[in-house]
Amino acid sequence: MIKTVYYKVRHNIVEFIKDGTSWLRYKDNNNKFHYVKAYDSPDGDDIQLKTINNESLKGTGNISITTDVPVVAVAGTTPTQQLAPNTFYKFGTVTSLTLTQQQPVYGIVNIYAYSFTAGENFDATTAIPTGVTLDRELEIEEGQFCEVSIQDGHATYKVWPAPEVESPDAPGEPVVDG
Repeated sequence: MIKTVYYKVRHNIVEFIKDGTSWLRYKDNNNKFHYVKAYDSPDGDDIQLKTINNESLKGTGNISITTDVPVVAVAGTTPTQQLAPNTFYKFGTVTSLTLTQQQPVYGIVNIYAYSFTAGENFDATTAIPTGVTLDRELEIEEGQFCEVSIQDGHATYKVWPAPEVESPDAPGEPVVDG
């Protein structure tokens, strides 16, 4: 009988220490458990485990997973854009959008994300691609900034108020309250 003094679960691998020796338990594709020493295997070499971003599962601490998300600036007041998964699109001030989605990439989470500022007489019905459900009706006014995120055919959004301008004739940048 194995007396577990300490254990951690990492990616379906359980690490435990028995009598001062670190062991790993993992399950193969046939649901059979295997036990191996985590360090100093019988042949004198360390057990070779897969890595994430070139960081080993052995040792302590966190494994950091980072990714660079491409950002695409799109010009025009009535742009047409096919959205690629895991790419962020920055539209400027628009009166309408014509959006479609590329096929998702198999085996990963696919997020379609973009932002825009609502222009004069913005047509809110164009802000979400056809076939995507929205968590609530899009309420946006001229000059407001909106970010949209779509995953698995469902969209959510956040709208920020338009900046308050001191006077329409004032030179320079708009003045924002607060």
